[in-house]
Amino acid sequence: MTASARSALALTAAIFLGVALMPRAPGSQWFRVALLVPVILSAAWAALGTRVEQGLVTQKAYERVVEVAMWIGLIVFAWSLLQELDWLPHPILFAFGAVVCGGAAFAVSRSDGSRAFAVFIAAYLLVSLGVLAATRDELPNIDVALFQQDAPDALLRAENPYAMRFPDIYTPEQSAAFYGPGVSVNGELQFGYPYPPLSLIAIIPFEVLLGDFRIAHALALVATALVMSRIRPGPQSRRLAVLFLLVSPVFRVIRFGWIEPLLILAATLVVLGATRSLRATPYLAGVLLSLKQYSALLLPASLLLIERPWRLRSVVGFFARAGIVVLATVLPFFLWNPGEFTWSVIELQFEQPFRPDSLSFMALWAELFGQPPRLVTSVLPLVIVVAISAAILLRTPSGAQGFALAAALTLLVAFAFSKQAFSNYYILVIGLLFLGAAAGEEPAPDAASRLDGQIPEPV
Repeated sequence: MTASARSALALTAAIFLGVALMPRAPGSQWFRVALLVPVILSAAWAALGTRVEQGLVTQKAYERVVEVAMWIGLIVFAWSLLQELDWLPHPILFAFGAVVCGGAAFAVSRSDGSRAFAVFIAAYLLVSLGVLAATRDELPNIDVALFQQDAPDALLRAENPYAMRFPDIYTPEQSAAFYGPGVSVNGELQFGYPYPPLSLIAIIPFEVLLGDFRIAHALALVATALVMSRIRPGPQSRRLAVLFLLVSPVFRVIRFGWIEPLLILAATLVVLGATRSLRATPYLAGVLLSLKQYSALLLPASLLLIERPWRLRSVVGFFARAGIVVLATVLPFFLWNPGEFTWSVIELQFEQPFRPDSLSFMALWAELFGQPPRLVTSVLPLVIVVAISAAILLRTPSGAQGFALAAALTLLVAFAFSKQAFSNYYILVIGLLFLGAAAGEEPAPDAASRLDGQIPEPV
């Protein structure tokens, strides 16, 4: 399959997923979950497919796909903005930024110049920072924000953020649904900072010096677009970078303080390093693997960053370098208090209850037949991920595009069959799909051979 065909399929999956994540999207939960089907099929074909009809997806056809996607992206962006105006204190400023962003996005879609892209990025950054400034004193009532506000202060006081305790900001009914039995006692959560240390280290300067940890996330998303546009420099890559910011629920993500922007930026740097064959690529992969617990699912896909045929020395060397980053960020906090760290970062994740409000097939199961058995919610996702990982190692080409598409598919199926899956999870999938499209942009002949020539096409 050509790189352009894989890019077109990845872009199709990203657009469908972006529509499903629109705030208050038209249609029922059934409709939103149903959209996951074409997303999974397109992503699976992009990552695992080895044949496509000759001439079906030429470079010219792919360019048409991007043009159509740009119009859909503008519609998604406009709808999302309309849904956000009810909470933003300064809608006029926001509307002005939307006009600038929309106009620049349209200009990028119609021209090959870089000036419109620069205007778009600058306007988007200003609007994002405006959103943060306008909501700085009224952060959403969400525990993720509380964790990232209190943990940096504790660390600066030389207190272990994994041994601290947070107040429970929810009602007893909400708390039981969000945390499960025994996790909240007398209005106090019985765990510390629930994410790996690197996500905490990354936000400390912004929370302590600037008073808002979310600035790190806003900058990470804009930096992602900038780096994405340079993966395969050219007008198409700039359009994809614009589309990523238009289609993703970015403002909602940075408003609530979810940490996925850090993962998206790390994945983007990994893909950039792979396209440039940088020696730093294994260390960048280590950063990605260090940011959140579910990053461990990307270990099989990371093998695609190593040139085939795989040799023990190269595989061990790659993961040893990645492991240096993981150990350097995790080990000091683990040794500080092994029990509290293990409980807050690892064991707590298995105690999380089933969430019927998730965007997943498990939530649809619950609506139709009642809550699925714990064995199903625990074992089924693992079985599916293992099967997908095996298929990826057998069928997905090595290289930057193969890694991005494999990572997107792995996380997509994991979330779609998970007991908990929300917009912030899926925005990482959208980012990886766009990276897969960008990494396949007009590759040089030797790169095309390296990407698709590793696995023979079936006769």
